[in-house]
Amino acid sequence: MLRNVIQSIESMDAQEISNTLVEKRRGLRVKSYAQVRAFVGDKEYKAIVVELGVDGLRMKSMEAPFEQGQEVELRYASEVDGAEAGPVRVQLAWVQKSGRDLVAGARYVDTRENMRRSWVRFLLTEIGFDDTRTYQRRKFIRVDASIPSRIFRDEEVLVSEARLVNIGIGGCLLESAQALEKDQQVTVEMSLWRILPTLRLPATVIALRNDPDSGLALTSLQFGVIDPSQVKLLGNYVINMINQSSPV
Repeated sequence: MLRNVIQSIESMDAQEISNTLVEKRRGLRVKSYAQVRAFVGDKEYKAIVVELGVDGLRMKSMEAPFEQGQEVELRYASEVDGAEAGPVRVQLAWVQKSGRDLVAGARYVDTRENMRRSWVRFLLTEIGFDDTRTYQRRKFIRVDASIPSRIFRDEEVLVSEARLVNIGIGGCLLESAQALEKDQQVTVEMSLWRILPTLRLPATVIALRNDPDSGLALTSLQFGVIDPSQVKLLGNYVINMINQSSPV
């Protein structure tokens, strides 16, 4: 269901946010084309969410009478199978005219419980923004993938043949014959030859187990602090996997 919804994943300017991992993650922005229904008072209007983040979003509409300071309820326009995707309330921080559209920046003003059940949380979790779960069955975490990879420690190759079986902005799940060690600091190299440039990212081993079917080691890796250009390329890897695995 995410195909053609997520357009890109980018970072704010590195000088605008701190270098901590938490702040880097909060500074990530998802460029999207998510169709929503905006409820202003008792009237419903069509809108498009063009940017989605942890703290707020940006949307546009040709018909909604957006005004600064308004509270608006946003409901996701598509059906979501097997997951919670409830509405979310936002407050408009600014509104401006852009051609035939009104564009509005908004911050979330809903309860923590409603945010946890919202379509916003669903979309962000689907692409790996949720760092609260270190390891779950691969069908529930991040985006299914099959990406050839290698693992390094400095310039030493620790694992020469492996593949990423899922990937998200926060980390990935590695399948390999060789096991790593918990809390080990490594560099993960991923490559989709002729599709995207090779990407190397710092990572920490946070969980390990063996696949009972294949006998291979499954290693959950959390990405460290990465720069804005790497964020964008990582986002392209995630989006490529979304578009390969999602139905048209």
